[in-house]
Amino acid sequence: APRVLTVMLAHSDSSLLPLIRDIVQDVLMALDLSYNHSAALFCSVLHALMKALARWFPVSRCRTGGSARSKTSTDDFNVRQFLLDYQKQKDLAEGVGIEVDDTEDLEVPPASEGEDAEDICGPDEKSELPSHLNITKEVAERCVHLLSDPRLQLRLKVLDVLELCVYVLSERENELLPMAHRCWPALLQRLTADDPLAVLRAFRVLCSLGEACGDFLRRRVSKEVLPRLTSSLTRQAPVSAKAGPVYTHTLAYKLQLAVLQGLGSLCRRLDLGEADLDAVCEACLPYLSCRQPVRLQEACLSVFRHLIQVDPDTFWFTLNELHCPCSYTPPHPDLPPIQLSGMGRPRDEYSDNVLKLLREEFGWCDGSVC
Repeated sequence: APRVLTVMLAHSDSSLLPLIRDIVQDVLMALDLSYNHSAALFCSVLHALMKALARWFPVSRCRTGGSARSKTSTDDFNVRQFLLDYQKQKDLAEGVGIEVDDTEDLEVPPASEGEDAEDICGPDEKSELPSHLNITKEVAERCVHLLSDPRLQLRLKVLDVLELCVYVLSERENELLPMAHRCWPALLQRLTADDPLAVLRAFRVLCSLGEACGDFLRRRVSKEVLPRLTSSLTRQAPVSAKAGPVYTHTLAYKLQLAVLQGLGSLCRRLDLGEADLDAVCEACLPYLSCRQPVRLQEACLSVFRHLIQVDPDTFWFTLNELHCPCSYTPPHPDLPPIQLSGMGRPRDEYSDNVLKLLREEFGWCDGSVC
């Protein structure tokens, strides 16, 4: 029966959900009663269920753009209000309009009928969640408990299910953030004290949480996860630089690649502080070397592209300290000459990737600004 349900979920649309709601509850109850014996089978069903929900109810990721637009409009309003207040204070200082009685402006407008009704009825009750979000919450609760299961294959499957739960719940922040808080201790164990395969999957879940939760996890990641990630990258950099082509088939390489591919966007979404960004930069600089495998170099370039978006001045200086392609003349002869550590340095293993970043992100081209 679980396999039949899995096939139905894979080949149906959202019209199936009302028909299988009771069956899903039976599956969750059966998992609660016999997770020691049948957890692997039921987790496969839950994985198929969450894949179907993610396909049936896609989430539009537009939170960042919306917040930026609202911030811009707020800034415009503040500037306008500032100018109005300034003009009013200036008029008062010059004695203009002091004789005018402004008591009419101080009168409180009468409450509208809608406000009266709201006062009578009290605060709005919490709206009922759609059925697919209720199901996702219940599945996520089971994932929190199963993340500590001693069976590696089951933990890997649960991490895949949890990643899909994060995606589906990301449209409701007030439901996602409590779930992220509850699953954090178990997820942290998978990130820091587990098999490398589980660490790889757990980092994918962390990237999904960072994308969906924003800076909610900033302090936890900064304190408990980031030091381990940066130390791992620093420790493995000399190994991958000296390794041959066979190294790209190892689990250590795949973990390096996954961390580098997700670290830049994670730093930007979590809005990490200066000290954390410096630590990430120090750990990633060795991967700009041309001796590293090509995909690790490309992933490292993506990290720096994200870091440059966060703080362009700091990372322009960092790159020019590593390799400065041209000299900079002060705008006035009385000013001291500009000295950077990378000036006059011969080309080395970092030069090509540094020049690529300077050209793409800062417009440097053939020793001049494009």
